[in-house]
Amino acid sequence: MKQKLLFFSVALIFSTSAFSQFSIIDQNLDCTTGCSTLTATFPNIENTIDYTVESISFNPPTTFDGLENVLIGLDDRWSNAIGLPFNFYFYGNAYSALLTSGNGAISFDTSLADGFHQWAFTEELPNNTNTAFIGANIFGAMHDMDIHQHGWEIIGDAPFRAFVYSTSLAPNYLCDDLFTTQMMVLYETTNVIEVYLLNKPLCETWNNGSSVVGIQNPEGTQAVVPTGRNTGQWEAINEAWRFNPFGSTTNNTYEWYNQTNTLISTDMSINVCPTTVETFTLVVTYIDPNTGNPTTISETITLTPNLVGEDPDDLEICSDTEFSIFDLTVQTNIINGGTTCSIINYYESLVDAENDTNIITNPSTYTNITNPQTIYVRVDDINTSNYETTQFDLIVSLSPTIFASEILACSFEQGFAEFDLASMDVSVTGGNPDYQVRYYRTFADADNENNELLSPYVNEEIFVQTIIARVDDQNSDCYSLIECYLNVIDSVQLQTVTLFQCDDESNDGIAEFNLADTIPEITNGQTDITVTFFETEVDAQNNNNPIASPEVYTNNSNPQAIFTRGESTVEECIGFGIVELFVEESPNIIMPSPYTICDFDGTNDGFSTFNLSTKDAEILEGLNANNYVVSYYETQADADSGLNALNSSGYLNVVANLQTIYVRVENQFAGCFDTTSLDLIVDTDCPIACEENVTFCYVNDETTEYSFTSDNGAPLTVFFNSGQVEVDWDELIVLDSDGVTNLNEDTPYGNSGDVTGLTFTSSGDTITIKVESDGSISCQTNNYTPIDFNIFCIDAIGLIEVNAFIDQNSNGVLDASELNFSEGVFTYEVNNDGVINYVNSSTGSFLIPITEEGDTYDISFVMFEGYNSCLSQPFTLVEDVTAVIGETVEVNFPVNPITDCSDIGVYLLSYVPPRPGIIDYNNLIIENLGSIPVSGSVEFTHDPLLSLLDVLYVEPGNTVTNTATGFILNFNNLQPNNEEVVTVRLNVPPSLVAGDIITNSVVYNVSDINLENNESILTEVVVNSYDPNNKVESHGPEIKLNDFTSEDYLFYIINFQNLGTAEAINIRVEDVLDSQLDVTTFKMLNASHDYVLTRVDGNLTWEFEDINLPSESMDEPNSHGYIYFKIKPLAGYAEGDIIPNYADIYFDFNPAVTTNTFETEFVANLSVEGFNSTQFSMYPNPATQLVNVQFNTNVNSNIKVNIFDLQGKSVMKTNTVSNLNSIQFNVSNLSKGMYFVELVGSNFKIVEKLIVE
Repeated sequence: MKQKLLFFSVALIFSTSAFSQFSIIDQNLDCTTGCSTLTATFPNIENTIDYTVESISFNPPTTFDGLENVLIGLDDRWSNAIGLPFNFYFYGNAYSALLTSGNGAISFDTSLADGFHQWAFTEELPNNTNTAFIGANIFGAMHDMDIHQHGWEIIGDAPFRAFVYSTSLAPNYLCDDLFTTQMMVLYETTNVIEVYLLNKPLCETWNNGSSVVGIQNPEGTQAVVPTGRNTGQWEAINEAWRFNPFGSTTNNTYEWYNQTNTLISTDMSINVCPTTVETFTLVVTYIDPNTGNPTTISETITLTPNLVGEDPDDLEICSDTEFSIFDLTVQTNIINGGTTCSIINYYESLVDAENDTNIITNPSTYTNITNPQTIYVRVDDINTSNYETTQFDLIVSLSPTIFASEILACSFEQGFAEFDLASMDVSVTGGNPDYQVRYYRTFADADNENNELLSPYVNEEIFVQTIIARVDDQNSDCYSLIECYLNVIDSVQLQTVTLFQCDDESNDGIAEFNLADTIPEITNGQTDITVTFFETEVDAQNNNNPIASPEVYTNNSNPQAIFTRGESTVEECIGFGIVELFVEESPNIIMPSPYTICDFDGTNDGFSTFNLSTKDAEILEGLNANNYVVSYYETQADADSGLNALNSSGYLNVVANLQTIYVRVENQFAGCFDTTSLDLIVDTDCPIACEENVTFCYVNDETTEYSFTSDNGAPLTVFFNSGQVEVDWDELIVLDSDGVTNLNEDTPYGNSGDVTGLTFTSSGDTITIKVESDGSISCQTNNYTPIDFNIFCIDAIGLIEVNAFIDQNSNGVLDASELNFSEGVFTYEVNNDGVINYVNSSTGSFLIPITEEGDTYDISFVMFEGYNSCLSQPFTLVEDVTAVIGETVEVNFPVNPITDCSDIGVYLLSYVPPRPGIIDYNNLIIENLGSIPVSGSVEFTHDPLLSLLDVLYVEPGNTVTNTATGFILNFNNLQPNNEEVVTVRLNVPPSLVAGDIITNSVVYNVSDINLENNESILTEVVVNSYDPNNKVESHGPEIKLNDFTSEDYLFYIINFQNLGTAEAINIRVEDVLDSQLDVTTFKMLNASHDYVLTRVDGNLTWEFEDINLPSESMDEPNSHGYIYFKIKPLAGYAEGDIIPNYADIYFDFNPAVTTNTFETEFVANLSVEGFNSTQFSMYPNPATQLVNVQFNTNVNSNIKVNIFDLQGKSVMKTNTVSNLNSIQFNVSNLSKGMYFVELVGSNFKIVEKLIVE
């Protein structure tokens, strides 16, 4: 007999698992002597008053999915109480039940059962203030996961069972492409806690990416946390942690017995050298420190000296074919008992095994060559040439061949029905009598044979539900799974239909209806439905007395309900509905009075724009406007057919002076209509009343003259708001009342072609404006700024013309060659009423019309911060300006150059949000806000999810160089007050979905006087559809607090598009800023067209006059416009705060188009305390040093003094205590000019104007 080596086998009395192990005996075998050292591995049980934490090997005690019990719907909720079959001790307390959270936590506080579990947290453990932590005890790992399926199970045998709570592939909230798989294990007896993180990703875009692993006592005052795993941003893969109780303990006692039950040792370890099969038993007695009770456990181990300790069982698997892959190495530990004293190889024949030839080289992925097949095993002693052989068979059993099936059932309520699942058995098995079929909700349940569905079964998912059929072959252990489908045929759903008919001349409310024509609408796409009609609901229910001829049914009341019954010709399903019958009165209208307007464009050509809708009320003559539609047409035929309707809000007549159009009034329900005619008259002899505005873009060889006559013989004043002509070739001519004298003889080309600011007054009651152009370059051919001017009756109003300009010669006079300056804020106050009007003008100029003589105006201009290094202002305030009716007063604010100003601003805007699979357009604007020409480059970087297609409209001489992430645009000789606008086209992949976030940016990497406008970032949300009239903020809908400081701005874009059928001449945009925004930090950045912006407190109004914005149908690319501004939120914003903002857009005379409400989310709404008005006086004013404030009532509190300049910037803050109801502060350090003083007490806040001299 060959020499044998010792082999051991273990007979478990208890399946112990104190530390993910299943034995309390460890064997160390000496391969040379055959002796074994047996050691008790059962730990001393410690009290749970405290814990330690250690990193352990990643060896979970069970799988992450397929656990016995499934929890569904734990989205930010605690589960119901889960009972434990043992007491678990935690921080000195015994618990027999616990709760689990879908966000990865365990609680022993069962009062929280089925309650909300807070998902938002940034605090670290320990914590007892945030409800995310209150009541929670074990965190592994806690973070916000989306709704998902979780599982729990009790594994092992007493007294070493374990509670396992597992999450498998749970999507992270708002990061649905990131999945968490993790497990928490609570061990009986040892009270050890283990956490296994197979994959815990990082979702930075939600809740700041916060996650935490640890344990915390019930009071929230004590915690144990692994290093680097407290609340913060982190991720983990294949990571495990063990929390060990760390308290008082009593040492275990050990007793070793041989197979004759003789005590042989009381040590923790023994050494034995058996020569025959022999058994040894370990008895361990431990004291539970939580109860003080002794507990005894035992385990028996069997040692045998054979090389082959145990013959292996056959390997049998199921497969769709007779040949499959086997892992032969699963037999190794069975054969050698886990010892390292032998070497095991596998062979296809006994001869090969005996001769040690042709070893199977891929035993872990071996494919059988016959079915069944015998595999031979050779076991070699590593110290000698001794060996033994054994064998086992490979058997492949064929899995059942099965088929997907579906059944239909009529609903007993909408979307739900009762199903006989067994009716699918034959179709699933193909009629094989050896197959058994059972049905389950999930593949996991079917695999584990848990929660079988029994007939009759009511579907749990509305209308269509997928279930899993498990088919077992009763002749083998093989089974197959397949999806089957339950389809609910809702009891026939009949739509309620409304029919209208026009009454005849009798107006008796009786008419004939074709009910049969409504059947397609009643069934709404359902097929195989028979519909019948009844006059009563009872008849419909009982299928009695159907209407015999529904094609020619005459109603018997008005209105009347007809009841419908639908029957399925496929299933025995029925449904009911209603047809409502209404007989409508036919309209009978009369011809309206003519519509006359004056030809105020000065051309006297007999053409003008009519707002036809103003005639609607006269035409309807008392008819309910909600029931009738009024439309207008150029021909009677169009009116009769309802084709080619005119734009009623802006129609330009096509026949000069007098044109007849046609009106159609239609009952919008029944379709009956009547027509009439309307005369349009353009009166070319109308004198102007007070003020008119005209915009025109001249053409080559222009011949049009714009002539105006006042209505009372008074002289006329023309003021040119903007415009451009070709220098030396195209003259702007303004003819006086004699028709000969040219009032613009000295400046025919304005200021180097710019006619902005020119003003002329006629000597009589007429004035004429025209451009004499040559045949080469014109406004239309060279994209010049159109000429925009206002005509005023000189005796009707007065004007204050306000300008800011670069005073190149520092003479304080606005010379013809000097340019206006727009980089600042105008303000004006009327009659010291305390209402400050803030004005931004894109041209550096605006007009204040004066209608009341004697009104006084305090007017200021302050240039933006940053220009002080290169420009200076001799003064910023002009007080008590008055204008006499019929006169124009100029108020000019010179800005003196100190040195060259270099300031390039870059802006990135988008009219249309990104959409999957559709080219996205970004507008990149480079603006020279300085005083000298600039050459340079900007770099555009697109989102990694996008790709660059091309860059359009690059100016000649400028170049684009593509980069891996975008492009660099080189620009040359960009002149002051000019800008370059290019369009960036980007490919948006179809794989993006609504809600995805993309971010593009542009940067100008040169230091100039204003670094704030050297970068622009545009963050947008991917959408499937959009409204072109919208409002967005460039950070996107969410801003991370950590990334946003008190120096950062919100950047708002208001987009508008003319969706009408004619040009929009004037556009007004109104925006009421949310109270959470700091209006003192508002700054206008850019706009698509010249504008004047007026701000009063938080009320913003942009006026775009005479921009002639084309409609979408006329010129889609140029039918868009935008406004771009920045503003800071008020201090004190916090996580969860939401700042809403929207705008109203007015196109000519049309009702407002209200944009979306864009919400910027940070954590809780700010509160604004009210204040009471307080009477006081402030003197001296103007002041040079000390300022006194005397209150007329008792003021005993601390007074805060805040002083702001005209831009709203805080320039001084101080606290002072009231003394005899008065305070005093010093302004000697302030520059000369006007300021606003804010006084804040305990119950009041007041603001007063102060002038510093």
